[in-house]
Amino acid sequence: MIFDAKKLRKLNNPERAEWIPFDKLRNALGLESPEVLVDFGAGTGFFTAPLARDEPGIRFYALDVQQEMISYLKKEMPSNVEAVLIDGKRISLEENGADGLICINVYHEIPERDVLLTEFYRVLKPRGVLLVIDWEKENPILKDGPPLERRVAASDMVQEMAEAGFREIEPVYGFNSHTALRAVKPD
Repeated sequence: MIFDAKKLRKLNNPERAEWIPFDKLRNALGLESPEVLVDFGAGTGFFTAPLARDEPGIRFYALDVQQEMISYLKKEMPSNVEAVLIDGKRISLEENGADGLICINVYHEIPERDVLLTEFYRVLKPRGVLLVIDWEKENPILKDGPPLERRVAASDMVQEMAEAGFREIEPVYGFNSHTALRAVKPD
C-alpha cells in the first residue's frame, strides 16, 4: 500500500527528525566524499533537502512513484536535487552510478522487494552503501507508523538484502521506533 499523496504535508512533520535525526542519518551512511546519493521513495524530500543543503557538491536523486510527490519535489528542493518519477520496479538511473541509497519508511510499502533490491544493487557503485530505515515490527506499543502487520521484521530485511547480493549487513542504532540496516555492495 503506497502512502496517500493527498496527505503529503504529513511527511513534513518535524517529529520525523526526532525519530530519524539528520546527523545520525548522515553518519549511518558512513561514506567518505560521496558524489551521488539516491533517496528512494523520497516523498516530499524531508530527508533529502537538509542533506542536499549541507552537501551542495553532492548530486542527489529523489525518486518517487507518485507524480504529486515529484511535482512537490521539483518546487521545493535545492538545485543539486533531481526529482525522478519511477514505476516502482525499475530505477531509471545508470548502473554503478550511486555511492549511497537511502530508503526511509518505504520498505514496508514495497510489494516486490526482491525486484527493487536488485535495482538498488544495480545502481550502487561497488562498495556503495544501502541504508534502509523503517518502522520496527517488533515494537507493538508504537502508536505511529503503519499497522504492525504491514511492517517487515529486521530478520526478514537482512535475509532479503543478503539474497540480493548485499554484504556487511549491520544494524545501525539510535533511530527511535525504527529498524535501521546498513548494507554494502561488494567489489
